[in-house]
Amino acid sequence: MIVDRLSRAERYFNIHPGFREAFEYLRSGVFTIGRNELNQAGLIAIGTKDPALSPEEMRLESHRRYIDLQYMVEGEESIGWRPIERCETVSVPYQKEKDILFYADKPLMWIPLSKGSFTIFFPEDPHAPRGGKGIQKKIVIKVPV
Repeated sequence: MIVDRLSRAERYFNIHPGFREAFEYLRSGVFTIGRNELNQAGLIAIGTKDPALSPEEMRLESHRRYIDLQYMVEGEESIGWRPIERCETVSVPYQKEKDILFYADKPLMWIPLSKGSFTIFFPEDPHAPRGGKGIQKKIVIKVPV
């Protein structure tokens, strides 16, 4: 897991071949609601504008085929996190077509995300997004593993 500001994105370009393009897209300021394929390499940007969830509504999720790069455009969010080796109870088995698995376990740490901040969640980083209050405008870029 990585948490930082978009202004410092260059330090992460070499971690994965798709990160440079993902961060360049975020820096372009383009924001559209819905799913947009960014390139032939499989980067997918998903723009959302949704009300925050209460802690009771949030669920830990993880992915196998994608890394989640989550960027806060407007609003504030509190994202729950728990290491995969501490997740004990699967609540919804892996759905290959959606690349998602849900856990009944609760987060062990909360990550504040404000405008201009991003998180990177790797497949071993179960996370519970959308916590907080108010409307959250964000972009999630799916980066193939």
